[in-house]
Amino acid sequence: MVFGIGEGKIELMLDRLNYGYNDTIKGKLKLELKKPCNAKELRVELFAVKSIRKTNTDFKTGRTRSTTSDETIYNFNLSLGGEQEYATKEYDFEIKTPPQPTQSAHPVSGWVSGAVDVLNMLGGTSPVRWYISASLDRSMSLDVSKKVQITIQ
Repeated sequence: MVFGIGEGKIELMLDRLNYGYNDTIKGKLKLELKKPCNAKELRVELFAVKSIRKTNTDFKTGRTRSTTSDETIYNFNLSLGGEQEYATKEYDFEIKTPPQPTQSAHPVSGWVSGAVDVLNMLGGTSPVRWYISASLDRSMSLDVSKKVQITIQ
């Protein structure tokens, strides 16, 4: 058996899966370990990811190439415990969702605004995906972690 695999698991239990902005996420983290272990930190994280599509054109050949990558656009960490020995236990937590975002940090006008609207309608931007994750950060071993997708609108 590879060291670190199958030594425990985390369960995330949330009060619901749909939230609004400026809402409170209430949950419980259930840490189940086969035996107590030392770890750097036990944390819960709320984060948002957006897929960004980039198009590059080679002007010599005229070929266009698109790539898609995920970009984290929001991240909040809540520490439930620092460096110590952890055993099987349940932890309650609460995380406040962010305030409603503004339309654009850099307002645009004129034809640029129209172009942005057209790109949005054609799928040039993707929806934001929200997640709650929990992890036990262990030294010299694989972390024990769990991730759940939620909706914030």
